Amino acid sequence: MGQTERPRAGMGRAMSEQPPYGLTDIELDELNEYLAEHPGPYQFGLDAAHGLLSAVVVAPEPIAASEWLPVLISDDGEIADADTNNRVLTLIVRLYNSIVQELEAFSYQPIYAEVEDEQGLARLSPRGWCEGFAAGIDLRSEIWGTRLGSDPRLLEIMDPIIRLSAEEGVLDIDVVGEPGSAHERGDELPLPGEQPWHEQASDDALPDEAGDDPPASDNPWQHLLEPMSEPDYDAALNAVAAAVADIQQYWRDHQPRQDESFDADNPLLRRKRDGQWVH
Repeated sequence: MGQTERPRAGMGRAMSEQPPYGLTDIELDELNEYLAEHPGPYQFGLDAAHGLLSAVVVAPEPIAASEWLPVLISDDGEIADADTNNRVLTLIVRLYNSIVQELEAFSYQPIYAEVEDEQGLARLSPRGWCEGFAAGIDLRSEIWGTRLGSDPRLLEIMDPIIRLSAEEGVLDIDVVGEPGSAHERGDELPLPGEQPWHEQASDDALPDEAGDDPPASDNPWQHLLEPMSEPDYDAALNAVAAAVADIQQYWRDHQPRQDESFDADNPLLRRKRDGQWVH
């Protein structure tokens, strides 16, 4: 949104009420402080941890803790003792279970970081949560990518999450065939399940010198490339909770096919952190 973010110690939810499930505020702060002091491979904080676990809970197929836990914390011997180890794992498992319970009770809310804008005013930032959710999608990238490329219903359901992720610089989205895109240069394969939404225009289809407008794009990702207005941003922020619940229901109703098997070598969307590609 063009504002400088200065993270503060506190964490914010989309709603101020304490949820009926999960960790207390003190326990959330405890987990957040641990993650800050013992950064994992992607340096996820509490908000990103909540996004990661949310994506795992609503994933198209079950994901074992042995897959998602190394994304969150590193196994490098930094945990000093068994008590600390057990305490951290207990908090993470309880956070995971709270997401399951909140979704079943229709009370799910994402955890966002509380930051300061350029005027020093506190606001909620979805960047960390979106980074975590994108990391969870990466764990089953082939399934997500194939289905997003073939079923516009899932793309529509995920619209607020994808738009916020793109707005916050978490995702980098190429428009297939657009001038300057990686796909036009031919140095990168299309995303799993992605179709070439743009055809190379013939000479007859080019606008003439009279100033005719070029044909409108039929790329369903096109609106993701447009900057979001403040009202659109706020609306998307408030729509994330419902989107997560709808994603879970979608995969329950439309389970993965055999040709949408897990493929770790095919990331869905390229996720960025500090200007570097993260797969």
